[in-house]
Amino acid sequence: MREIKDNPTTHSSAMRLLAVVLFIVVMTASHSALGGIDGRELVVTLQLPAEATPEQIHQAAGAQIAQCASFGADGMTLVVREVTGKTVALIGDLSNQAKKHGTKLWIAVQLPNESALDIARTLAPLSIEGLALFFDPPHGKPTDPGKLAALLEIKKQGDKLGESIRDVKRQLGSKQKLALCTALSEITPETARDQYVPVGNLVRDGTIDVVTLSEAERMNFHTLRLLRDAPLLAGSFLDAKLTDEKRRAGLLSRTVLEVVQNNTCQWLWLRYFPIEMVGQIVPVTIEGHKQSQKRRTALEATLATGELVLDQEVSEKDCNDQASLHGVAQSFVPSRDGLCPLVQVYAAIRGSQGPLPPPIQLEIRGDENGKPGTSILTKTEIPAAEFGLEPAFRWGSAQLNPPVPLKKNQTYWIYLSNQSHPDGNYVWRIVKNGAGPRGHAWSSKYDYTKHNWVFRVYLQKEPSK
Repeated sequence: MREIKDNPTTHSSAMRLLAVVLFIVVMTASHSALGGIDGRELVVTLQLPAEATPEQIHQAAGAQIAQCASFGADGMTLVVREVTGKTVALIGDLSNQAKKHGTKLWIAVQLPNESALDIARTLAPLSIEGLALFFDPPHGKPTDPGKLAALLEIKKQGDKLGESIRDVKRQLGSKQKLALCTALSEITPETARDQYVPVGNLVRDGTIDVVTLSEAERMNFHTLRLLRDAPLLAGSFLDAKLTDEKRRAGLLSRTVLEVVQNNTCQWLWLRYFPIEMVGQIVPVTIEGHKQSQKRRTALEATLATGELVLDQEVSEKDCNDQASLHGVAQSFVPSRDGLCPLVQVYAAIRGSQGPLPPPIQLEIRGDENGKPGTSILTKTEIPAAEFGLEPAFRWGSAQLNPPVPLKKNQTYWIYLSNQSHPDGNYVWRIVKNGAGPRGHAWSSKYDYTKHNWVFRVYLQKEPSK
């Protein structure tokens, strides 16, 4: 048998905690004022034509601002290398257009940039939301943690960078915000791959007002908010450069899902994603998430009323391993005749770095000589959004419509056919050596007959006699 083993206080503190609590209350109360992602701020990057007349640039920018506002973006970012008289005029015009659409204009600078101070100084009198400092996705490997001298040099360079960022903040207008957009790995010397960005220190001393981090969708952003007494806006930063063009839509969809499922994340800043793609992907993903939540709520209500009754299960509390879906099944024997409208499996997604994998394909099959038969009683799908990314296992619900009629003491099989997929695979929790008279696992490749997959089978409530 193979394959199963493949898973790899003080007053100040009280004031900080109170500030975080108040911030959460304020953000919750103002969710209706935030548009983009189910109560989170959504900021996108304008992509203006490189070779165009000033009039064409204005027209393109105006069209993009209107498009962003139409799908609920809270802000737009204009990336600049320097600020000339023409740039100032363009910024003023775009800021006015953004305000008319109920959105905000940010100016962004890619670091390193020797003109950053001059840009901030020029922006100070302008009517913009603020300045964002962008860092490219990191490359390479972090320094050996055992090399103290090398880590101290990385810290020294990061502290120097921090001072330059403080100088930038001093040049901005009093009402303008400073945002920092970098990778989670870059905010400590031990994990930095390109350069250490001292986010913690800059948050603590009030230099930055907004922090968005890539590689951090499941992060508890309250850890940053607790560093100071004043509120801090924090969330995710997603750079289109992180993946190839064909996978960007899937990466965006997955990140939006992770953002809305993270109650500590209040921001998603997108860099260089085509606005048309954002306008298509974000609303569809949000609606899909809402529908999934509605299905879960409806299921919970149905279970609470007793309309559905749990008939057979292997509890997730007993699971002690997991394995990938490669053509696997679980047998079960109903305790009575009845209609089965729902089956659940306890699984997670493995290896997804971009788009979510296709849905789980679930079938209910009859039995043939102690293994899944060829006769398919019903088949359905469980969307990838039902599950977390490993190790976040969740119950995914396969709703059978119409319900499947099952017979007492007859063997049936829950069959999952999914093979490995470039966008990731599913792993199903299993109880090793947990097989019993009412069911056992099966694999198309290995001997799993001593084990049980973790599952639930529901029947409709018995009719009143």
